[in-house]
Amino acid sequence: MSNSDNHIKPPRLADWLLKKFTPANTLEEVQGDLLELYKHWIEADGLPVARQRYTWTVLRLLRPLSRKNLSEPNQCHSSRSFHHTGMIQNYFKIAWRTLRTQWQYSLINITGLAVGMACCILILLYVRHEQSYDRYHDGAERIYRVIRDEMNNADQLEPYATTPGAMALTMRTDLPELEAATALFQSRPLVMTYEDRQFYEDRLYGTDTSFFSVFSFPLVQGSLKDAFATPKSILITETTARKYFGSEDPIGKPMRAEDADYFVTGVLKDVPANSHFIFDILVPLRPSEARFKTVWGPPRYHTYIKLKESINPVSFEAKVIGYAQSKYERRPLDKFHLQPLTDIHLHSKLKGELGSNNDISVIQILITIALFVIFMAGINYINLATARSTKRAKEVGIRKTSGALQRGLIFQFLTESILIAMLAFAFAVVLIALLLHPFNQLAGKQLELFQPELWLVWLSLAGLAVVIGIIAGLYPAVYLSSFNPVRVLKASNTQVAGSASWLRKALVCLQFTISTCLIIGTTVVISQMNYIGNKHPGFDKEHVIVISNAGQLSNRQVMEQAIAQLAGVKKVGASSTSTVGAPNWTGNILTENSQTDRMINLCQVNYDYLDALGIQLLEGRQFSLDFPADTINTIILNEAAVRDFNLADPIGQQLRWDASSLDTALYTSVVGVVSDFHFASFHEPIKPFAFLIRNNFFVQLDFTSKLFIKTSAGDLVETVRQVEEIWKEFAPQRPFSYTFLDDNFKNLHADEERFKVLFSCLTGLGIFIVCLGMFGLIAFVTEQRTKEIGIRKVLGASVSNIVLMLNKDFMKLVTVSLMVASPISIYFMNQWLEDFSYRISLSWWMFALAGLMAALIVLATTGYQSIKASLENPVKSLRAE
Repeated sequence: MSNSDNHIKPPRLADWLLKKFTPANTLEEVQGDLLELYKHWIEADGLPVARQRYTWTVLRLLRPLSRKNLSEPNQCHSSRSFHHTGMIQNYFKIAWRTLRTQWQYSLINITGLAVGMACCILILLYVRHEQSYDRYHDGAERIYRVIRDEMNNADQLEPYATTPGAMALTMRTDLPELEAATALFQSRPLVMTYEDRQFYEDRLYGTDTSFFSVFSFPLVQGSLKDAFATPKSILITETTARKYFGSEDPIGKPMRAEDADYFVTGVLKDVPANSHFIFDILVPLRPSEARFKTVWGPPRYHTYIKLKESINPVSFEAKVIGYAQSKYERRPLDKFHLQPLTDIHLHSKLKGELGSNNDISVIQILITIALFVIFMAGINYINLATARSTKRAKEVGIRKTSGALQRGLIFQFLTESILIAMLAFAFAVVLIALLLHPFNQLAGKQLELFQPELWLVWLSLAGLAVVIGIIAGLYPAVYLSSFNPVRVLKASNTQVAGSASWLRKALVCLQFTISTCLIIGTTVVISQMNYIGNKHPGFDKEHVIVISNAGQLSNRQVMEQAIAQLAGVKKVGASSTSTVGAPNWTGNILTENSQTDRMINLCQVNYDYLDALGIQLLEGRQFSLDFPADTINTIILNEAAVRDFNLADPIGQQLRWDASSLDTALYTSVVGVVSDFHFASFHEPIKPFAFLIRNNFFVQLDFTSKLFIKTSAGDLVETVRQVEEIWKEFAPQRPFSYTFLDDNFKNLHADEERFKVLFSCLTGLGIFIVCLGMFGLIAFVTEQRTKEIGIRKVLGASVSNIVLMLNKDFMKLVTVSLMVASPISIYFMNQWLEDFSYRISLSWWMFALAGLMAALIVLATTGYQSIKASLENPVKSLRAE
């Protein structure tokens, strides 16, 4: 270089990289060429641009597949391209040959990675679907649901999804920040009729045209201006139209909803599955419902708003809180908030939800387990690759003595790892195709693999497979390529393989720690769900037929008596609620010495209801025809109500209804106390509950629309057939629909049951991957210690001695992993259990069982190889190398 060159200093970091990674025999030539280019760039473009181009050129030069040659770009480009292409082909040939010659280990790696990838991809597809809820609406990020915190009897705020009916209308009028607002009313189930076609519809909502200003549910027939043109308009979905009208044009067709007539004015596209509420029919609000739309009365509506684009939701929420409190004089302590529409499905477990939502914590747990599974598969690859280093050491030594560079060897081993990952990805896709249907049934979803909009997802997943291959293969590649050629050509197999034994032990210990955590978690989840399934709910749920659409029948009580006469029927109870699930009727009661009202769940029943469900009477008496006053002013409480109202001697106590809108006070007398029973899920504590006889003075209407038919343990199918015959006799205009009470009770925890099965399956997959890795690792250990085993056998070691010797290190790792996993599991499983009001306690046997299972995993996977090695002829063992 000339003296003038000494005054030109290229970027320090780029120059350091060049010196670090360029071979010494070409460094001076490359530096000189680069410096000349750098001088030219300074003169042509200035110093800043020259520094950038110099750095970029160095980075491009350092790429293993760089096609550039700075000194002779034109002459060398084609030859270098050919050289690198040939090297890549050679790397893949070597990788494929290695996979074939070591097919057992390749199969273990590919199977483990494929199972891990399949697990991850299924969970990712599931999570993607769960996170997509309600995002298809135009301006979904500006749509909010108004929710309410209500003060309960314990002076604590409980979150509710329902609001007063007038809220949407008055907010739309008074608050200029809103683009639109709508109210949605969930109707009771109705029997809909068209000619001779009758169906029981339980996804029916009342609303108005503002609904379409907030939500994007397109019409496929009809127009929005005619949607609710008259009070008798009705909108149905495509599926509902086919169900009632077949191939006929539904527009203008009449439909009857029990006591009201409607005409179809529009057909909506089916509601997407990723919606937090699903409807089949939309109707205008009835007069009895519409009156609540203009007054801040009972909170029975769901209010949704859409903000204008420039509005800050945080500041607007503060305005809503003050606005609602000034309007809602009925309950001045209630607090109102805004909840983003896209948060409802994963972040909302409010009372009065329109559907069953998922829990973000469940999503996080599933993602974590899926990552653990793929992580354990990666550990298998690292362990087996480093363990098999004895087979590759001489190959590395010969290649290095032949002039191979370390980065070339790294790229060779990474090519092998990427090939394994891509084969595993292809196998994973096949596994997913086979498992998707059962997974959909388990998760209650309709996920599809190959949709046009998923091409980017699959491209990303293929790229992720390559990344997994690089990450899993990076350490083995660096480790193998770092061997000193002289040392590895002279060293024994044990010396070469032993240098990474500490890492293998650490990774195996980590695998067992994760597996033990999963086993403990699965044990806790299964124990909790068994506790729920076995705990008596406080009523007899077995052999009870439930008919939910018996309301509005003029001769229902006669039908009840006819059903009760059947030989297979013990009792027929009637109720205004479904017994299981959130009660839909509450009231406020004051005790004799209290000025503060207490909220209580209410239920109308007939005289046989408590006997039909086997609800235990603790004090007093049941309702009876022998006491005419029961239809006027009597009530039966549960234990929770007695405790909450602080009634030391409840029988005969006079309670006053909070009916401030009436001219005279209404009193009721407690005639009985029943044992507590679970009318909601085990997540919620048992709350105050009261029974009223139907057609009583306080509520003069009969709302007992649900029948509970207690049957004997005989021929249940025949009993159902006989009940259906009586139903058709008394209600020929209605379809016969029934469920069983025990199934209804199970449905309260259907989400938890699905989570239990998913958690167990993922744990099983994780254990399977660990078993694969252990099987391969013990095969390596026995092969490595073949001569030692032969010597021990010659010296008199028994089969049990050999098996113990080969397994004792693994058993030590199991012990360490149990010690690490136990406190971690205690913390996280206690967090999960805290969501249940009625739950198990963690017990020592759960952790002992996890340790025992981990030990059994070791013995089951290593037993065959250990026994095989211990039974080998020592003469053959001593000849082995």
